[in-house]
Amino acid sequence: MIAILPIQPDVLQLIAEETELTAEGPVWGYLAADGKTMLGYVIVEKAEPVRVIALQCEDFAIADGLLRRALHPFYEEGSRGYTFACEVPLPLPMAYTRRGVGSLAVLFEGKCPAANAEN
Repeated sequence: MIAILPIQPDVLQLIAEETELTAEGPVWGYLAADGKTMLGYVIVEKAEPVRVIALQCEDFAIADGLLRRALHPFYEEGSRGYTFACEVPLPLPMAYTRRGVGSLAVLFEGKCPAANAEN
């Protein structure tokens, strides 16, 4: 079972130092793990638009889950967009805008197929 968990501050600091991340605002991170095996991580900076400053993952579905977990709280707080401040080395679902500012509404306001069947 794959779990997406917050990155603890000390580990986040270590990742930031190793990857030479720079940010002006507060940062959060999440990692995906299968048991004790880390499958990837994402680090975002609170800004407008929200900045994805690190994304490491080899599976696009796991990367999608990491991004959604990291970006959703900002969407709930009223942020409207996001941008990738890092290189994205893998394909992502088409809903993501890789260059420029992407819309958080596009990622989170989609209708569930089951809801469409009832309407």
